[in-house]
Amino acid sequence: TYGKHCATRYNQSYGNWFWLRRGVRLHRRPGLKSMVVFMKIGYAIITRARPMALIGTLMTAYKLRASDDVQFACAVDEDDREVVDLARRLANDIPLIVDERPAPSSIGTKWNRLCHDHLRDCDVVCLMTERMVPITSHWDVEIAATLEACPDRPFYWSSPVDQGFAAPCLPRRWLEASKWWPLTERFPFWFTDMWLSEIQAMVHGFPLPYTRAAYAGQRKTTMACRDVPFWTKFYDFLAPERLAEAKRITEALGYVWQGVPLAVARKIDARTQYLRDNGAAMEKIVGDTSPIAERHLVLYHHNVAQKLRLVCYNFGDYLVAF
Repeated sequence: TYGKHCATRYNQSYGNWFWLRRGVRLHRRPGLKSMVVFMKIGYAIITRARPMALIGTLMTAYKLRASDDVQFACAVDEDDREVVDLARRLANDIPLIVDERPAPSSIGTKWNRLCHDHLRDCDVVCLMTERMVPITSHWDVEIAATLEACPDRPFYWSSPVDQGFAAPCLPRRWLEASKWWPLTERFPFWFTDMWLSEIQAMVHGFPLPYTRAAYAGQRKTTMACRDVPFWTKFYDFLAPERLAEAKRITEALGYVWQGVPLAVARKIDARTQYLRDNGAAMEKIVGDTSPIAERHLVLYHHNVAQKLRLVCYNFGDYLVAF
């Protein structure tokens, strides 16, 4: 037995690991039977007005973990009193940090605050929502194993119900390269994680990696999902900003920036084209048509004004914005 929170047994007759548990990384080195490196995993969850879903997600993740070195953090809106009270009660039973602040315009702001202010001692941070319920026993061991193969690039939870990149896991090296503020704050919904997946594709290429840890959970309607054609066009206009961010992160990771390969650029454009073609239909399925919240109006007004000031010229494969 090595350490307080782990236990391993080495099967010498077969020369491989016989038992691995408790959320640690184990390495074989010449002349050494084993070496244990502890890992701390952050589980950053954002929520709004769904207290029962929050209970189910947090308690399931807590019960299915293998290691005591998992830190849970939850971003709640100060006007969402039922959820705030519930989260503070849960913090008495599980290692949960509750970040209570005024509701921001973008969901990216919530995750950024959790990473920057509360989870800087973690080796990897999982970005989740209250609808994502882990279904893999010892999910943290799977996260640790995937981090071994992806020490400096985001990877994603698997899911039998979601297609896409909704639940990223950010290694410490990526978080440090992004100054622990890894997400864009220009969008109220999907484009936040789409932005991240595109940045890492520019840096590391396709395919984007998944972990064996999986979650389930049905998508709910959201007030933020509206006017998708506008947001898609605005996303297109910000292509130069994503290119600059990819270059900055590449150099911060210690690599030489050589531009975006043509095959990667074509695949990125194909993903965006799918949203251009199907965004309005998706909006009808998951969009909430009730009056828009004030916090989202702020983001709309800012981006509409910015879009009207933007003059774009398309020169071949480059989009230059003035």
